[in-house]
Amino acid sequence: MTNAAKNDRRAVYVMTNATPNAIQVFHRAGDGTLSPGASYPTGGNGHAPNPPLGFPILESQSALVLSRDGRMLFAVNAGSDTISSFVVRRGGELQRVGLVSSNGGRPVSLALHEGVLYVANADSKSIQGYRVGHTGELTMLAGASRSLSGSGFATIAFNRTGDVLVIASRGDGEPMGSLETVTVDDHGMPGPVRRQDVVKAGQAPFGFTFDRRGHVILSNLSLTGDSSVTRYSVAPTGEMRLIAEQRIFTTAACWVATATAGPSTLAFITSAGSRSVTALRVDRSGGLTPVGPLSATEQAAFTSGLALDCAVSMGGDFLYVLSPDGFSVPPFTGAGPAVVHGYRIEPSGALTSLGPPVGRLPQGATGLAAV
Repeated sequence: MTNAAKNDRRAVYVMTNATPNAIQVFHRAGDGTLSPGASYPTGGNGHAPNPPLGFPILESQSALVLSRDGRMLFAVNAGSDTISSFVVRRGGELQRVGLVSSNGGRPVSLALHEGVLYVANADSKSIQGYRVGHTGELTMLAGASRSLSGSGFATIAFNRTGDVLVIASRGDGEPMGSLETVTVDDHGMPGPVRRQDVVKAGQAPFGFTFDRRGHVILSNLSLTGDSSVTRYSVAPTGEMRLIAEQRIFTTAACWVATATAGPSTLAFITSAGSRSVTALRVDRSGGLTPVGPLSATEQAAFTSGLALDCAVSMGGDFLYVLSPDGFSVPPFTGAGPAVVHGYRIEPSGALTSLGPPVGRLPQGATGLAAV
């Protein structure tokens, strides 16, 4: 690693979700290319007892999250019902500074805003809040737990102002998934749970993030090639309103990442079953417009693997996609390690491959974060 690389925190992080669990560091060069670094134990265990669709991931987004300044990293340990916290050192190295109970069964997703962190526990259908200390240590907030009605928790996230939590659930075993919101006060304490009525029958909300205007960009999973992306406003009361919907006709659209492109926002959606990345431009009017398919070369990157978790670098220049190799779809069977693909994000929203993928991670690796 060069001296310049040692003096910054440019890196990509992947959680192995293995037993024992660990965080694999990939150092990021100025051109976006990655090189493997060290692996850091979380102090807990990963978990995937009944793999969804036949592959052993956590079926969630935000299992691994970075603070806004890139100086702290937090990870779920779904097999030991704990949360690990790390300080990010120069050069992207990690130092574990905490390990706390998730106060529930099978933590799968994390939401972070300023000095408050919340976890979604899938088996216990609950959320729990924590205060984040200056050095990354977590203190459980008494009374900051809520039970939810959804099943198959996929993603929890704060809105841009940190006063509303949104929780997306796939609705495992139910006719449809759900979106629930919880208001959060200045002390990090939660209000009542509000279940939204914006989800249509047959939809299975999965991954989402917020655009620059504070609107939710959400993927709706379909196993029959009819996935869609929806955009919602979120009021300070937690009420959600549908703004736009765009069908993308992919199978198992799950993970979402956004990047700023001039005055607009680009949304990237990875679809496991279609082995693809879909790019949408968020219009000023609120609409979602497809940028176009990947080129033949870029599409070929996923011919032997699935397009799973994705993350955009903090500068918005690069997209990274986690892909377990050797799977056939459907059904999702096969063998091989997980790798990380890198792309440069062009101003048009097109993606240019950064070259061969890197890494050799467990198949069940879940959670991707980039500085």
